[in-house]
Amino acid sequence: MDHLAHIKAFIAIVEEGTLHAAAIKLHQTDAAISKKLSKLEASLDVILLERGHGKMKLTDIGQPYYQLCKEVAEKIANAKQLIQQVTAIPRGELKVHAVKHNADRYIMPKLKTFLQQYPEIQLTLTTSELIPDFSRGEVDILFGIAMPILDQGDNLVRKKIGLTRDILSATPTFLDDKGTPQKPKDLLALPYIGHTARRPLNLISFDNGTELQIQSFLKFDNHENLITAALQGLGYVYVKEYMVDAYLKSGQLVEILAKYKKAEWPIYVYYRYQAYPDPKVRVFMEYFTTKPF
Repeated sequence: MDHLAHIKAFIAIVEEGTLHAAAIKLHQTDAAISKKLSKLEASLDVILLERGHGKMKLTDIGQPYYQLCKEVAEKIANAKQLIQQVTAIPRGELKVHAVKHNADRYIMPKLKTFLQQYPEIQLTLTTSELIPDFSRGEVDILFGIAMPILDQGDNLVRKKIGLTRDILSATPTFLDDKGTPQKPKDLLALPYIGHTARRPLNLISFDNGTELQIQSFLKFDNHENLITAALQGLGYVYVKEYMVDAYLKSGQLVEILAKYKKAEWPIYVYYRYQAYPDPKVRVFMEYFTTKPF
């Protein structure tokens, strides 16, 4: 006996109210649906539905049996959907957002091989330093953000992919000319290059509890220009370490007040929660978030 088919017929009768309506829903004859119900009841040795004029009514034992059957049917449907999602070919538009530094360093070098492996994905990669809105469908994946994402709803998943910290840095020539700060308040005498998106804009805080209000004489709305200005010796900057680590290693920039080391920030990738993740989101996450930082 195809027990699952009989259970599906039983559920359809309950939900549609009549044998005929259930038959229409399942694209079967009334006789076929009636036969399935009778065989199900015979196998259980109980009456599940009271027959009569009009709608059929669940018996006392039929009610809890229906609830359990409904739960089982939903789990089977979910299991089928899971398999379909896992085995489906990743395709369609995928909107990814990253600051330009992270896009250049962690996405672009692997982009060709990724798209060769998944040719049916149409990738849109944006590098604005404004945070896009998940709720408006502006983005599917927000890549490499070292800050909490607020007011975007409760349905976001975040995956930690690394750690960083805020650091102060400037060129050796700038420090030789202006003097190397030995304590936080020494920064007040030096020109500061700020980022317009930093909040609070002019606040620099240290792990010992010291906070300074610094007035920036020069501001940019992107980190690329900000760091370029620092490399030109125009002032000092306060940015995430991963954005300047190459310049620190080469000696083009040096860390200021290193003994006042800042606490580390997690670096996250954000995406919308889905019970069964979209295949294109899943493969992007697998490909690009294996400890890139």
